[in-house]
Amino acid sequence: MKRLNFARTAAAAGVLLGLMGCSHHGANVGAGVSYIDRGPPRNRVEIRGPAPGSGMTWLPGYYRWAGNGYAWVPGRWESVSQGHRSWSPGRWRHTRQGWYWVEGRWR
Repeated sequence: MKRLNFARTAAAAGVLLGLMGCSHHGANVGAGVSYIDRGPPRNRVEIRGPAPGSGMTWLPGYYRWAGNGYAWVPGRWESVSQGHRSWSPGRWRHTRQGWYWVEGRWR
């Protein structure tokens, strides 16, 4: 019985420490924007082949925040959204509050 209680206590402590770590390196939510206290790595160089069809555009890869670090999202070909001409890629911006992601959009 003592081992079971110790295991539960240790697990709870691990979760608590993990949450504390997230508050330090994680995102702070304010006014609908999530801020990260460290910037993303440099973008990877992606090699892309020819478009798989007409009306396709390349959406470049980017780093997304994964809760405890950045994760690479590879680029992809996508059909041009109806009524639009081009894709404006998302980007990381920096302010005094930290780093935040600006979503890409069709123009």
